[in-house]
Parts: sequence; structure tokens; C-alpha cells
Amino acid sequence: MTFYVDAQLGCSITVYCFDVEPALQAQIVRSLLPVASTVDLSVLLSIQQAILQGLVSWFDDAVWRVRDFVRSVEKGRQGSQLYNTDFVYLHDLARHTIHTVECTEIATDMTNQLFNSAESMARSDPSNEVNQHVAMIAFWASKLKNIHRRAQAVEKRLLNEINLSENKASKNISLAMQRDSSAMKTIAIVTLVLLPPTFVSVSRSTDI
Repeated sequence: MTFYVDAQLGCSITVYCFDVEPALQAQIVRSLLPVASTVDLSVLLSIQQAILQGLVSWFDDAVWRVRDFVRSVEKGRQGSQLYNTDFVYLHDLARHTIHTVECTEIATDMTNQLFNSAESMARSDPSNEVNQHVAMIAFWASKLKNIHRRAQAVEKRLLNEINLSENKASKNISLAMQRDSSAMKTIAIVTLVLLPPTFVSVSRSTDI
């Protein structure tokens, strides 16, 4: 997703949105409806705040959806029992989780730059309305940072599940190899016990 704001203070402000989902577009448009007709710094910051609010809501929902998938994997475990793991599914889930962490990290960096820019512009117009918009941008930037931390925690939880699944699969293979080894030992012992008498019986046998 990309947003570009063309602001001509005193004249007009145009917002360009690229690769934005329809639901997020509608949410941003609803946020912009109360904007005043006079185009000034306060209006520009209110537009940035509206876009940021929509992005934070979208990222929050996306991270929670990934978390729900990871939670279903965690709940699928049956205590210490061995179970069959769909490693392809875990791989795909890990890929989406990594991408979510990457997107939230980029969004957090961009939001911090947006806040620094808004704070710098507010020095030229230190009105209460402008300061309120800057404070709200700081709030949404802080919330987005926390969403990024949650995405990192979800990634670690999924990595923990993958490691546990691999360990259990390795244990399952090890137990199967031990059973095969015990069976081979049993066959070898039976062979050692029965082969000499069989050889003697055959060598002393006569045709009838």
C-alpha cells in the first residue's frame, strides 16, 4: 500500500492511494468527511491522522488473524504424545508470519518519520488544534509499534511450535529405528540358536 498527499495549503489537498483494499479505502474516506473546507496545516495533519488510523486498524486485524492460525497450531498438540505434523502448512504459515512482521516493521519506520515531520511542521503553527493532531499521530504511531511487537511475538511462538514439531518427529524416527534394531537383534539371536542344529540335522539326514 502506498499513499501520496499533494497539499497546497490555502487551495486544495489531494490524496492518492495505491493498492489499498476497498474496506480500508472506505474507512479512510469516512474519516476524511468531517474535514473542514479551509485547507491549512491542521487539515493536512488530520488527513495524515485519518490515513494512519486506518492503517493501524488494518494491521491490527491482520496480526490477530495470523495469531489465530498460530494459536490453532498450538491447541492442536496432544500433550506429550507424538503426532503427525503438516510441515508444509507450517512452512506456509511461517512465510505469511514473516511477511507480516516485515510489513509492520516498515510501517513503523514510516510512521516514525511521519511523526517527526508533523512535529517539525507544528513548530510553525503551534495552535491547540495542530498540537492535538500531532499528539494523535504520536498515539497511532505508538500503537503501530506495539502491533509490530505482537507480530514478532507471534513469529517466535510459531518458530517454537516448528522446533517442537521437528523434535517430536526426530523422536518418532528414533523410536522407530530402535524398534527395528530390536527386531533385527531378535532375528539374529534366533538365527544363531537354530542354525547349528539345523546344519547338523541336515548333514546327518539320509534318504528314506
